[in-house]
Amino acid sequence: MTQFTRKRIRKRPPRQPMSPTLKHHLLVGVGAVVSLIIVYYVGLQVIQQLSGSRLIAFFSGLFGQELVADENDHTNVLLLGIGGEGHSGEDLTDTIIVASIDQKTKWVSMLSIPRDLYVSSSMGQSRVNKLYEYGKAKWDSQIGLDFTRDTISEVLDIPIHYVAKVDFAAFEKVVDSVGGIDIYVEHAINDPFYPLDGTYDYAPFSIAKGMNHLDGKTALKYVRSRKTSSDFDRSERQQQALIALRDKANEYGKLSKARFIRDLYYSLSDHVQTDLSIREIISFADFAASWDSAKRNSATIHDDPSQKGGFLYTPDRSLYGGAFVLIPAGGLDQLRTYARFVLYEDKGEAGDSIAILNGTKIPGFAGSARAVIQRYGIHVEETANAREQDLTATRWYVLNPTGEELLPFLTRLIPGEVVREVPQEYLDDPTLSPLSLILELGPESKKVLSEQDVFSGLVSIPQPTSTSSTESESSTAAQEPDDAPASSSSELDDLPAQQ
Repeated sequence: MTQFTRKRIRKRPPRQPMSPTLKHHLLVGVGAVVSLIIVYYVGLQVIQQLSGSRLIAFFSGLFGQELVADENDHTNVLLLGIGGEGHSGEDLTDTIIVASIDQKTKWVSMLSIPRDLYVSSSMGQSRVNKLYEYGKAKWDSQIGLDFTRDTISEVLDIPIHYVAKVDFAAFEKVVDSVGGIDIYVEHAINDPFYPLDGTYDYAPFSIAKGMNHLDGKTALKYVRSRKTSSDFDRSERQQQALIALRDKANEYGKLSKARFIRDLYYSLSDHVQTDLSIREIISFADFAASWDSAKRNSATIHDDPSQKGGFLYTPDRSLYGGAFVLIPAGGLDQLRTYARFVLYEDKGEAGDSIAILNGTKIPGFAGSARAVIQRYGIHVEETANAREQDLTATRWYVLNPTGEELLPFLTRLIPGEVVREVPQEYLDDPTLSPLSLILELGPESKKVLSEQDVFSGLVSIPQPTSTSSTESESSTAAQEPDDAPASSSSELDDLPAQQ
């Protein structure tokens, strides 16, 4: 693992006085991007509304700095949410999202990482939401952010170019600034264990099913509550709240007003931290000004192997000091493949339907392939026997040009010959003919599917080299945490996995 290094401070020449006009428009751009950091595509909508006169693009051309991108022309940003001062576990990053911007196609992808994912770093092993806390305690806040970014970058095996952190106060302020949000609550919540911040007591929280108007404090409770549901339910509520916030802001057009953006920016300045420079923020605003909000996708990582993103499992808590943790099934390889697919290759074509046909005498072969493919969010419409059960090779048949977009990924996942001349019996089948792709399985796919089926035969895992003491969110950031991992191993692939 690459060791963390401090960044050298660069000396700059004295700044020249900024003209009032430039200062005004720069402030608008900065405020808009701060909103982006907090509410993601809500902020993008803000900048779209501000860009009617093309001022952002104009100033980007004069003063902007090109955003760092990788060899695929993607700019990746790590977005972190913490409790902040006065909250229990104030430095735990319980919202962790990697956002990837395709500079060529202007597509934005977001991947949520569960707080309980168990990872390795240069400081040992721990849940991923403790990385910033550990880094801040050992170094300082900015280096803690860099340490978190570098570790998550290595876990996912993708470059992460920027990092931004916001706290609960920022969320409350944004919600209150638009007069609250309207939320339809799908299931009533009655959480007797909602934490009373700053104490070890509880402040029970409840909300009725149906339409509710929430102020900042109530909205924060709505997106934080998890003791009577789950982290994944909470993630869905967070996304719901962001959409409601966007809708409310657009309803009154408040975020198109420069003065409102300016006031919001100043009120949030103590609650937002990022390594984006002012010039990069201007370029970020320029990108957002031309962004089509329909060009986005989002995904999560979780422990339900029957659903998209289900690459994790929950080991016996006794092996981790009683703490609830999530482990990548089979190690990091498939988790990394999924992350790269979501952030780099899934441009909405995953909704295209495919059929999987068993061309062997292996029972349940097509069903095994279906489980593997659907875990990446690719819809499998049909599984059945192929025209023959003694095929010698695996083939991918292309029925619809839209299926071409997925082929590079699918043929890496399950290798096979790509054939565009589809057998007539498949074209005549009313179930198969409307689909995009047909996977015809041959015997050589047995080994591939066996390697991909990481959940079969999952057994107890070995005792880890270090343990997290509890599942509690409380911690002390001013000193080395008591449950800081003792191991200094930097090999991420040493994560516990099935035998």
